[in-house]
Order: sequence, then structure tokens, then C-alpha cells
Amino acid sequence: MEHTRDRATELEDAVRGRLATHLHDGPIQRLTAVALTLDLFVMRLDGGDVAGAREYAEQARRDLGTEMASLRALMTELRSPVLGEGSR
Repeated sequence: MEHTRDRATELEDAVRGRLATHLHDGPIQRLTAVALTLDLFVMRLDGGDVAGAREYAEQARRDLGTEMASLRALMTELRSPVLGEGSR
């Protein structure tokens, strides 16, 4: 029984590690890019380039929308089918 529990803990740790890597290499990197886009937005706005600032703001909005959709898809993948059935 203890061997089974140890193996389950090992598997859980491996899954958590893969998830952490996935979040770092995906959403965290893309959100960092959005933050940089917002920095460019502020620089353009401070420089009086309203049209340029608007372009960066629109890009940030698109990128955030894409990332939100990606995170929703990831949440759906992670949701246990058994838990999903119980919440209906």
C-alpha cells in the first residue's frame, strides 16, 4: 500500500513539474510580452503619439484575449471528467 502511495506522490510531483514548466514557457512568457507592449504604449502616449499608442493598446487587448482563451482551454483540459460531471 505504501509503495502505491509513494508512486502516486511521484506521479503527482511529475505532473506538477510539467504543469509549472508549461505555464512558465507559455502563459508567463506571453503575458510578459503583453507587459512590454504596454510599456511601449506608455512611451508612445508620453511622446504625444496617440495613434501609435492606440496601436499598442489594441495589440495588448488582442494578445490578452488570445491568452485568456488559451488559459480557459488549459483549465478545461485539467478539469477532471468526474469533477466536471458533478458540477452539472
